[in-house]
Amino acid sequence: ALAGAAWTVLLVQGLADPANLGSIIRSARAFAVDLVVLDRRGADPLSRRAIRGAMGHVFAQPLALAHDLPAALALLRGRGAAVWAATVGPRARPLGAAPRPDRLVVMVGNEGAGLPEPLRAAADAEVTIPLAPEVDSLGVAAATAVLLHALALPRLKPSPHGRATDGLS
Repeated sequence: ALAGAAWTVLLVQGLADPANLGSIIRSARAFAVDLVVLDRRGADPLSRRAIRGAMGHVFAQPLALAHDLPAALALLRGRGAAVWAATVGPRARPLGAAPRPDRLVVMVGNEGAGLPEPLRAAADAEVTIPLAPEVDSLGVAAATAVLLHALALPRLKPSPHGRATDGLS
């Protein structure tokens, strides 16, 4: 999945809700994510709720389960990846404020706690989705879909059927 010059990896830390995980896997597939790295301590991607939330895309989306997310992150960084953490913290820059690197790892965290400090500290940048002032955040599944859509736009091309493709099909 990471053989090309450009790729996107989504690292998902500690999600508790299998429906959220399934929805994120479906979004990853829809927006041409090359690999989803899942925290072993999170929800089971093969649970019925996750499979239902993914609309079956859990069987087509490349997945990797990691016991040690910082070690997995170090391996990806060793392959030339930049690392972005999706947060709502004060260090976060609006998504789109920096150019998208060719090799990118985007990290999203647990529904309530977000990303733990060691993963945030390992990121090259923290990014956030600009929201209306009266809204403090989106749910993790919706926020991940928005992030992945924005990151995929340069890679997706319109197809004759009105859908975007990655240019490979």
